[in-house]
Amino acid sequence: MLLTSSQTVGATYQSGPDVTVRAQFINNGKLPNTQDTNFRAISNNWPVFGLAHDLGAVTSASEPVLFSVGHIRDPAIQYIVAGGGTQPRSLYFWSQFSSAAAVVCRHIVHRLIGSY
Repeated sequence: MLLTSSQTVGATYQSGPDVTVRAQFINNGKLPNTQDTNFRAISNNWPVFGLAHDLGAVTSASEPVLFSVGHIRDPAIQYIVAGGGTQPRSLYFWSQFSSAAAVVCRHIVHRLIGSY
């Protein structure tokens, strides 16, 4: 899982149980920049990751804030070959990028300048 956000004053984050993270934002309008290290099954206290940006009093158009959420699975598929065997197959973009960070950087740069 890849998560990115614009680095701005007032950008905050938190990971933890869903009710805790949501209550923190609802009650305070920001998150405490803390990370939940209690790794667990998804249905055990529903772990979430929250990103927040304090836009202040919005009275006119403000600077845009970019959020990106991505998931890379590798191998992406298992291809069935003759005889019933399987071959793991990766996605094409791996031939163009050396790391997940490089993919994210390319995406962010192109989103900010408005083209691909």
